[in-house]
Amino acid sequence: MPPRDRDLVELMRLSLADEQKVREQTSTQLQAAQAEIQSREQNLAQLQAAKGQIESSLSATQQSVHELNAWSWRRRKKRT
Repeated sequence: MPPRDRDLVELMRLSLADEQKVREQTSTQLQAAQAEIQSREQNLAQLQAAKGQIESSLSATQQSVHELNAWSWRRRKKRT
């Protein structure tokens, strides 16, 4: 094989090796991004569950306040 052809073959090998390195790095970055997305989705689900509990608690508290206000109003009305 002439030297020029050997150089070309070597250059192609190096180029393929570089491309493989880039693909591996990209694959690693993709896996990290997917893990981050999954973690954020889990956190979001937990936050949404907590939000639901807080909203339920708020609703119950507001109902209690309404009932206490009505009771207090009736009691004051009876006194007069």
